[in-house]
Amino acid sequence: MSGTIVILRELRWSFRARAFKVKIDGVVIGKIGTGSEVEYIVTPGMHEVQLLVDWYRSPALSVEVGSDNPCTLIARPGAFLDAFIRPHRYLSLTESG
Repeated sequence: MSGTIVILRELRWSFRARAFKVKIDGVVIGKIGTGSEVEYIVTPGMHEVQLLVDWYRSPALSVEVGSDNPCTLIARPGAFLDAFIRPHRYLSLTESG
């Protein structure tokens, strides 16, 4: 049995030319470009997902993945000032729906 984590990255000007690294359960497993969608096959259960680019990152997001429906997440860069004030929270990762 397996589940799926789907990540959709919104089309934004900030970091447009840079791919975000995708980390699941502490391991970088891929990248996602601007306006892209990626899918990762995982075991059903709880998983921790995080985005990274340079020294910027998103807070780690814990998600429950089932075998019958995918867990869909939305990735986006944060507000301009957050890049300087809170680089460890500059990227945003939220559950869809």
